[in-house]
Amino acid sequence: MSEPKILQLGKEMKYDIQTGKEITTNEYINGKQIYLKRVDLGNLPNNSSKTVNPELSNNSQIQYFRCYAKHDTQGSVADVPSTLGQVLYTGLNKMISINTTTDRSEWHAYIDLYYTKS
Repeated sequence: MSEPKILQLGKEMKYDIQTGKEITTNEYINGKQIYLKRVDLGNLPNNSSKTVNPELSNNSQIQYFRCYAKHDTQGSVADVPSTLGQVLYTGLNKMISINTTTDRSEWHAYIDLYYTKS
């Protein structure tokens, strides 16, 4: 399988993001390169919680993330942490926890993880 392509348009870098594949970005934090991985979280829970393993290496340190969801039938897109539920990544067990207080099962979620490696 070929590596994701990085396309340069002007001064801005554009990435060919493939779910589950690590991408090297052109960003650095404290001298460490930032990597990006999109993780499919599946459908959100119905007034409950679930956990998802993002399958990151043990030396990965999450710096920030973006999480969004698309409604299965309406096609609407929403930001998960602010409108659909809570998302938490715990560095101790390297899992993503998702909690909802209403039925969000018609929303399919993804999270883009931006991380460094030690």
